[in-house]
Amino acid sequence: MNKPEDDEVECPYCGSTDIARILYGKPFFSEELQEQLDSGKVRLGGCCIHVAEAEDGTMVRTDPERYCNHCGKEF
Repeated sequence: MNKPEDDEVECPYCGSTDIARILYGKPFFSEELQEQLDSGKVRLGGCCIHVAEAEDGTMVRTDPERYCNHCGKEF
């Protein structure tokens, strides 16, 4: 299953398409990353990645992947 492109994502809370990807881990700062941060396309989520065990025993990430720049909710 392919992940939707940024311009295809809609906030489930307010319907806005002004959405940022949440980037986890220790990023390598570059001009490109700074531009993405400044434009609201990327938001830093911190260095810790949280996981939980699913019913089938696999480990799944529980951190939100997106942030709505309009209403401020993560999803």
